Amino acid sequence: TYTLAPAVPASPFTGISTAGLTFGWIEGGNPPNTRYVAELSRDSFATLIASAPTISTSAAFTGLTPNTIYQARVKAVNFLGVDGPYSSPIRSTTTLAMAPLNADQPFTAVSASTITFTWADGGNPGGTSYTVEISSAGFAPGIYISSAATLALSQTFSGLLANTTYYARIKAVNMDNVPSGYPTAVSVVTLPMSPA
Repeated sequence: TYTLAPAVPASPFTGISTAGLTFGWIEGGNPPNTRYVAELSRDSFATLIASAPTISTSAAFTGLTPNTIYQARVKAVNFLGVDGPYSSPIRSTTTLAMAPLNADQPFTAVSASTITFTWADGGNPGGTSYTVEISSAGFAPGIYISSAATLALSQTFSGLLANTTYYARIKAVNMDNVPSGYPTAVSVVTLPMSPA
């Protein structure tokens, strides 16, 4: 007998991390102990990057790239090894972004009113969005924080007060707008004004 296409719910992904995810489905009328093959792609299945045979109704995928969109689909296979139709529609999700890393020299171009804060990507691919935050009073709740979004690995802040300690931190934001954690905040003191 032929197998039926498994049914995939609107939100079929659980356990999403920086390097893995679990894709789940519903039997779709197939009997218990039906064998399924879940598949993963990054280009709408022009290329298959992972395949997981199982008799369960979910499959875990590991070793994935941070902040990358993956598409998933599943098919049932009958006892003769004949493939049934794929689930439809194809579902997609994005792995989480890694927390960026503080650079060895996190501040460059420090002047009386300007600082440039730099960081390392932490393993995130190019095109990852970063939210950069600075404050002269730390990051306690209720404290004013200046922030900027960038795709670069540095951000310049100007209009700062002279001879003032500024704290900076950074987080990565994945393509589904889910932020990473922060590395430890770092600090710098702007230069004093030149005497008149």
